[in-house]
Amino acid sequence: MDWMELLKAAWNWVPKDPGTVLDGWGLAVAGVLLSWLYARLRKPKAVSVQSDVIALPPGSVLTIEQYKKDLLEQHGNYFLEKQKREEIERKLANLEESYQEKLRLLEDSKEKLQQMAGSLPKQQLAEAEERLAQGDTELAEQLFDQVAAETGQTAAAALLQSGRLAEDRLDYNKALRNYAAAVALAPDNPDYLLAAGQMARTMGDYQRAEEWLEHLLAIREQEGKEDEALALALNDLAVVYYSQGRYEEAEPLYKRSLEIWEKALGKEHPHVAATLNNLAELYRTQGRYEEAVPLYKRSLEIWEKALGKEHPHVAAALNNLAGLYQTQGRHEDAEPLFKRSLEIVEISLGKEHPHVATTLNNLAALYRAQGRYEEAEPLYKRSLEIWEKTLGKDHPDVAAALNNLAALYESQGRYREAEPLCQRALAILKAAFPNGHPDIDTVQANYNTLKEKMQAR
Repeated sequence: MDWMELLKAAWNWVPKDPGTVLDGWGLAVAGVLLSWLYARLRKPKAVSVQSDVIALPPGSVLTIEQYKKDLLEQHGNYFLEKQKREEIERKLANLEESYQEKLRLLEDSKEKLQQMAGSLPKQQLAEAEERLAQGDTELAEQLFDQVAAETGQTAAAALLQSGRLAEDRLDYNKALRNYAAAVALAPDNPDYLLAAGQMARTMGDYQRAEEWLEHLLAIREQEGKEDEALALALNDLAVVYYSQGRYEEAEPLYKRSLEIWEKALGKEHPHVAATLNNLAELYRTQGRYEEAVPLYKRSLEIWEKALGKEHPHVAAALNNLAGLYQTQGRHEDAEPLFKRSLEIVEISLGKEHPHVATTLNNLAALYRAQGRYEEAEPLYKRSLEIWEKTLGKDHPDVAAALNNLAALYESQGRYREAEPLCQRALAILKAAFPNGHPDIDTVQANYNTLKEKMQAR
């Protein structure tokens, strides 16, 4: 699957009308938190999200400083794909969490190699374990691939572990291939179904994601446990339904997932906040604003308590709540939230991060709605520049920024400046979604209105 398919998987951000906020970020943040939990749940010993710090052998521990250095070196690669760059930025923004997860992956890989020792050369096995202790997974992945070439349950387990290592180094194509192969060998294994369903969803392969996650949910239901594993399966399937616009099917899954998280982890846990945010996003999409507001507020309060008031997740929650206030016409309530969100992401993620562009766009949309056009224009332009620089000039978010800037110019009667922006936005969306997309229709309608105004002059 190529990079354009990844864009389709992430595409929730084009406004439904020219001045609407870009709110896909909030859902993405929830996905980050739940993916973190998912990685922990995949290892039987680490079901509890409060699991202890993993310690590798003394003298050979991958330090957090070295882990950060490795991430920065990867991020500095000029030719790094945009999606991979964003994942590295997410890890850097949540350094302690991602570091602990890395240690868990290394330790788990070591254990799995030891379990497969009978199928591996002793010298290579010893070298792989030594390199794992330093954070180097290349040889271990090769050995898992070697075992995966065999048959039976050992091969399926090796495919899963090789896929996890591939996923960690952002090779999503290999990860999905391996997970799918593992499911083919063991169709009823929850770990394999979860890994495959999650990765298929990430890659925008909703058909297979739905198939695997529905089967996973059926298995969890048969187990008869109202636990974290069931809550995660419910949430993951709900996200797949939501991504396809199947809101009535997603809502009861989110609600039940929320109930289980609250019982299992307590009402103040970040994963409760993540599901609250997902449900609020669903209500916002359906225009059920009064139901969405308290959920957004509660998720914000939980994240502030659990993560601190300057965390990027808090910025996302502020952004979402502000966007909802704007939709309701509560501009005075929205503006300080957008500004605080912008301040947090600029400090925590840097001034050229895509989330900065999102918040700039949202604040600009607020100013446009208030008729504060001179304040809105530089914000729209800066958001466009950031998206072009970080995501590439053909990314759908660039189309959203072009559409919004064109709407601003149209509001000012600057039709000749707006027209080429609309044309470029349409070209980007049609290339990204050759089979059509509702947002193509939205931008086309905006452009048709613009042309009518130009002709009426």
